[in-house]
Amino acid sequence: MVSLALEENDFSVAIIAFNSILLVLDFQNQCRALSAVAKHMAKQGLLIIDIVNPLNLKLQGDPVPKPFFTRKNTHNGNTYTRFAMMEPFDENHRQRLHG
Repeated sequence: MVSLALEENDFSVAIIAFNSILLVLDFQNQCRALSAVAKHMAKQGLLIIDIVNPLNLKLQGDPVPKPFFTRKNTHNGNTYTRFAMMEPFDENHRQRLHG
């Protein structure tokens, strides 16, 4: 992302999806990545960033996995539940999520 170099520079929409900007670990390189995307955008282009809201995360994490959602398989009628848990934030302000 930081060194994005495409031939086109007139995209009307760009999407940074699934928290992928968080894979760029330091703030300076996150800014460089956003600048690289901006160079490829049309003048009135739209940038959509899909990112988790950190205000909803528990800083201390979860001690045990908890049900995240339950769904029913429309083909066989089976019900399944996804469990998830978060570790506490580490010294680099990162938090591992387990599902």
